[in-house]
Amino acid sequence: MNLQAKVVQINPMHAIQNLCAEFLENKAEADRLTARNREIANQLEKQAEFKDGSNTGRLCAPGYKATFTRRVTTKWDQDELESVVRPLLTDDIFRLVFRYRFEPHSKKTLDAFLENASPGFRTAILKAMTTTPGQVGLKVETEEG
Repeated sequence: MNLQAKVVQINPMHAIQNLCAEFLENKAEADRLTARNREIANQLEKQAEFKDGSNTGRLCAPGYKATFTRRVTTKWDQDELESVVRPLLTDDIFRLVFRYRFEPHSKKTLDAFLENASPGFRTAILKAMTTTPGQVGLKVETEEG
């Protein structure tokens, strides 16, 4: 019995093209499914039972139990808090209710400052900073023509 290995060469550009095409197909399918799940959740929420004052609702069907949580996103106008609310309260009360969040205005500003900062400032700032890798972002577009 004579076994011979067949060597297949893969064109790297073709492989990249295939992966980009698959990514776009998967993204479109995921977007479609996400939109559909949002529609389903909205339909089911309308039938759920929420107790007075509660943001948690329940809905049951044979073999299924659904729990809903109504979420509210709140954003605070920092300038308004600083200029209007803070002067009305003592520092102790203000700090009891609100906290400060120290972070650079932008990465560009921070990088420019660190580039020219004295070694002591640079060391102190870098000691207060922790970086972790984030999720890779990918945007694939098709070329027309």
